[in-house]
Amino acid sequence: MTAPVLNRLRARLPGLRLTIETNVPRHWLVERVRGPFAYIPTRDFGMVMHSATEVDAERSHAAYLDLHSDWSMAVANEANRLLTLQPDIVLANIPHLALAAAAKVGVPAVALCSLNWAGIYRAYCGNRPGADRVLVQMEEAYGTARVFLRTLPAMPMPCVPNAQDIGPIARRGQNRREEVRSLLGVGVESRIGLLAFGGIDPALALEQWPHHAGWLWIAGVTQVPERPDIIKAETLPWPFIDLLCSVDVVLTKPGYGTFTEAACAGVAVLHSCRDGWPEAPCLVRPCHDRAGRTTAHRRLRSGARNGIEPAAACATPSDGNRPGRKGRRRSAVRGCLETSGSWLVVGC
Repeated sequence: MTAPVLNRLRARLPGLRLTIETNVPRHWLVERVRGPFAYIPTRDFGMVMHSATEVDAERSHAAYLDLHSDWSMAVANEANRLLTLQPDIVLANIPHLALAAAAKVGVPAVALCSLNWAGIYRAYCGNRPGADRVLVQMEEAYGTARVFLRTLPAMPMPCVPNAQDIGPIARRGQNRREEVRSLLGVGVESRIGLLAFGGIDPALALEQWPHHAGWLWIAGVTQVPERPDIIKAETLPWPFIDLLCSVDVVLTKPGYGTFTEAACAGVAVLHSCRDGWPEAPCLVRPCHDRAGRTTAHRRLRSGARNGIEPAAACATPSDGNRPGRKGRRRSAVRGCLETSGSWLVVGC
């Protein structure tokens, strides 16, 4: 959700000097963020994952205990880095360490997200030894932001007193349906699905997938078997967001970016379950209100017919007359602080 905000800011502030500090690969940012920016890799981990949908609670807890073992020193080190960069404002999505450091050196900071790591950490690790101390420091850090812009749909945030609800934020792509079908040699009688699991492998065991008659899959993952019915997304000449706007259905996990992008594009969603993830219920409800279905992750992973068949039920019509395409709600980017000069963006 950060990239659309940065692009809107750059359009309004041509002289913007932008530094992005994140664990997201640079090539991913280049496709989404317009204009030049400085790139700083970081160790921000959120939660340590087994896969696209499974949290490694034990390793996550250990990572937070390590980060908070000398919290004041961690904040001081990050504050020194801020003094070197000298930003006018920090936009955090949503590392609490950056917010605490900004508060220490007096740099204005804004948090932006549909979730916060304190709430996620509490759900998975809150009963573990040492978690209470970690949570106190995390929640205090989030409370130092000038405002926490809670992008709807969002998880509840009772621990964030400075939260302000704003509308959905999503990238908008171009429907290239006819171009995609022409290049792939697919007629209108066939369906095209996009596999979008956030780049964390192995989310899907594609080598085990049976062939599904009448379906072609575009895979936005790194490991793709050589077979005629599965096409690697990066081999196609269009950005990923345009591919999303051009397919019949997106197969994914519950996640803010893909869900809101699909909603804006009027594309149906078939998603795996994400039991225990606090944000999931808030995302799934509006998804099912428009065109969404749930399937067990093990069935989606293996490509089992009883896991994939719901895609046909929720897939959008192949003639392009998609529900919600006319009069759909425009994505909203509201309430963000605007200032000329230098921005440091942490997270993404």
